[in-house]
Amino acid sequence: MPKTKNDSRPDDYTVRLCRVETWLRRAEAALVADDPDVAFVLYWIAFNAAYARDVSPKNPDTLTAIRRYFNDLLDVDHRDTIRDAIWNDCDDQIHSVVDIEYLYRTYWDHANAEPEETVEWTGGFNSDKSLVRDALQTNQYDHIRTVLRIVFDRLYVLRNQLVHGGAQFESHYNRDSVFDGARIMASLVPVFLDLMRASHGMEWGRPFFRPALKGQGTPSMERRRRYQEEDDGWPALDGDHTVDSTPDPSKTEDKSRPDPFQIRLRRARAWCERAEAECPSGDLDVAFLFYWIAFNAAYAQDFPKNRPADKKIFRDYLETLTTEDGGAIREAISGAPLWPVVTALLQDKYLFPPFWDNAHDESKAPDWQQKLDEEAQLAREALGRRDTHETLATLFQRIYTLRNQVAHGGARWNSKYNRETMRTAVRAMETLVPLFITVMENNPEADWGTPHYRVYPIYWP
Repeated sequence: MPKTKNDSRPDDYTVRLCRVETWLRRAEAALVADDPDVAFVLYWIAFNAAYARDVSPKNPDTLTAIRRYFNDLLDVDHRDTIRDAIWNDCDDQIHSVVDIEYLYRTYWDHANAEPEETVEWTGGFNSDKSLVRDALQTNQYDHIRTVLRIVFDRLYVLRNQLVHGGAQFESHYNRDSVFDGARIMASLVPVFLDLMRASHGMEWGRPFFRPALKGQGTPSMERRRRYQEEDDGWPALDGDHTVDSTPDPSKTEDKSRPDPFQIRLRRARAWCERAEAECPSGDLDVAFLFYWIAFNAAYAQDFPKNRPADKKIFRDYLETLTTEDGGAIREAISGAPLWPVVTALLQDKYLFPPFWDNAHDESKAPDWQQKLDEEAQLAREALGRRDTHETLATLFQRIYTLRNQVAHGGARWNSKYNRETMRTAVRAMETLVPLFITVMENNPEADWGTPHYRVYPIYWP
């Protein structure tokens, strides 16, 4: 696959294409290696990099944005390459994903509804199946939009199940769906990219996390020194800082755990182990992404309605952790191996949303640097007074920004500009996420909530 010409300050179109190309190459490598979970997630990130636009109050929701992107693609697809790919390369896989109710959004509304509520889902589900079946049989151009809409509605559910920790890595329950989804993406995303390459004059929009400055993200010598040098203001603990992450056998007997708790732990462990397996290869982006999915599996919850913001959910989870951990997490983040990592993340401007607001509009958040310094200082002071929850909450807000950059295609795979940040984040996650899982294993009686995508048809490992 040819590389897109680039320079130190590329235009929006070039940024978008470069991001798609790098994630697409990595996804193709995963598919060749017969690693369909990894392949599907990375194909979706490549697709996300192709369609997603920078955050704006005027931007539509995800599915509406995807449909707008498809309309743009079909407007420039004068040789019917999308239709040919659908009918010639992946029609069997499309039938498969459309026929599975577990990839239909309204099915989950029904499954998660309160006992007194009734959510009808079979009518729309069967209608979609009929529309796709008829469209594939007639092979007419007018039906392409319908097929794309329905298929990517299904794949978006699968994406959420995986990326939000709502399924176990390599779960036998979703093998066919993941494999078929990866094959569909492998057939279509390269076609989408080729159409974009051939349509430079098309308005594809400002990419997500658009580079704001020339050379943005290049690690500075000052930041490297800050990472390496000791911060005299950081609270120190007496004694050994080695953290024992071994579960207490007396508290982790399977018979003592409710099924939802077992499902949550199984998912978190599986993704954590997959992240650990990625580290020796040096693929920091994939390792980071899978550590976050493990964290997501540990904290994410299903809500029948009135779902809180994601950051509030993980803040509440972190508060439960620090209530139950007996001080183990504070020891970990205060210890000599990890505290410079935490400091670097707390002070990283590229992980601070007000920085991005100001970079794209100087009238917004002009005091972002002052706020960044104040937040970092407050997080250190909180740890000094043993308020570990507040320190963790600020730390994971920073990491959450990096997660959004990666998962939503807002950065290239293996980008030189975020290597130091990615390396630092992986060091934090590879220590903290296994520790979080251990705290949960040792405290099965705590309220860890209902796991995300909890029904398949009862509980989906």
